[in-house]
Amino acid sequence: MDLAKVIRERHSREYAEKVAEYIGDDKKRFKELMKLFFVNDYRMNQRASWAVLITIQKKPNLIQPYLSKMLKKLDEDVHDAVIRNTIRIFEDIDIPESLEGFLYDKCMHYLNGMDYPVAIKAFSLTVAARIALKYPDLQPEILEIIDYQVPHATAAFKSRAKRTRVLFGK
Repeated sequence: MDLAKVIRERHSREYAEKVAEYIGDDKKRFKELMKLFFVNDYRMNQRASWAVLITIQKKPNLIQPYLSKMLKKLDEDVHDAVIRNTIRIFEDIDIPESLEGFLYDKCMHYLNGMDYPVAIKAFSLTVAARIALKYPDLQPEILEIIDYQVPHATAAFKSRAKRTRVLFGK
């Protein structure tokens, strides 16, 4: 399968699922997909990020070698889908201690940013909260953001905020 061709051809969940199915647990094929994720092409990054997310939801063991580089990708001008899918991946995997600080800062940036879509904020809240469970001194900062944003937030964010409070015992 020519992954670049398939990803360029169409942007749909069906195609992203096909790519994930093709990759399965094959590290070589996954490496090929990650090359498309990292290539300097705004559309390709967007579309590849969805296939990466779906693949990792099925085979989380494949992502470990790429985590640091994925986070660095967020420092570039990337499509919101790349941010959303990257942060979403961190909801379900073990976060290496070496990446916790950088990831936490990124999540807080997205939570505090006025222009980020609610999905990015909701996933960022969950990931930041997971990190803050290990470092309780961070919890007040997250609770402050929740208190500030909940009155004007969407149902999705309010739901995440409620779960975060429960997680923190607040």
